[in-house]
Amino acid sequence: MKRNITLDYLKIIMSLLVVIIHSPIFWESSRLFSHMIVNGICRIAVPCFFVLNGLYLKKVLENNIAFRKYIKRLFIFYIVWMLIYAPFYLFHFKDSMPVSILMNISSILFGFWHLWYIIALIGGVILLYFLKQKNISDKQLFKIALFLFIIGWLVQKVELFYPDEEGLIGGLIRSSFPSRNFLFMGFPFVAIGYLISKKGFMEGLKKSFSKLYILILCFLFLFSEALLHFYVIGRRGFDFYIILIVLCPALILFLSNKSKIIEVEDDFISKLSAAIYFIHPLVLYMMKDIFLKVQNTERYILIIFFSVVFGSALIYANKRLKIFF
Repeated sequence: MKRNITLDYLKIIMSLLVVIIHSPIFWESSRLFSHMIVNGICRIAVPCFFVLNGLYLKKVLENNIAFRKYIKRLFIFYIVWMLIYAPFYLFHFKDSMPVSILMNISSILFGFWHLWYIIALIGGVILLYFLKQKNISDKQLFKIALFLFIIGWLVQKVELFYPDEEGLIGGLIRSSFPSRNFLFMGFPFVAIGYLISKKGFMEGLKKSFSKLYILILCFLFLFSEALLHFYVIGRRGFDFYIILIVLCPALILFLSNKSKIIEVEDDFISKLSAAIYFIHPLVLYMMKDIFLKVQNTERYILIIFFSVVFGSALIYANKRLKIFF
């Protein structure tokens, strides 16, 4: 089997960055430094995953049968992982039955914790397929992707102006559901990944944004945004940084130009990134009460170790079951 091994290893790195978001490192030594990692560089991970998914959609979008199989497969993954994590969100909220039901409905519709990624990918691919069926040009597709991403960025940035809002409105402002979804994050990055894979009007952009100096400038801009958020709001990071719509495609373009396609025995490396992503919250839950006195950075190392061990076992189990990823 032929694989782009550089992009496969990139997926591993992105998975490790996602784990850092859920288990911050260096928090005990420097909150600013930890913030710049957790809510700076780590925020490139999920958008990069969406772009990488988009890179391999061309054949799927051109064939109705392939498209239906692809979406069905994603739905199976979503149902399986939602069932695995059901004990952690099913009526977990004790305030009242109506609140518990409402929270469960939102978890099912938008995905529990990290599983929002699958439902956002499903919605993003379906929307992309629908637009392609309507013969939307690549140029128009690019404009729609940029427009929706900017809307999502604006929606999430409302918290900058109302950081202490109380009640239902405050809950919605601080919630990820209105912005971090298939429409504002899944579709834009998937669409750009798809456009990168094609030859067309983006050729000039692809050459320009695959330069090292562009990549460095993008990272500097990202750190500037993260630093601004730290001093303005000081509490948490955001999924949306305006530079991500440039940085993530630029990073993948840069690495693609330096990458090698080699013959490998299987796709273990690619699957390992997915295994780490999906299983690490389970490991985190398991470790929460066992390693109470372990510091954040040490806990992160343990989470990665057990995620790799359990994830590897899951990969081999998936060879027969084919339901996990």
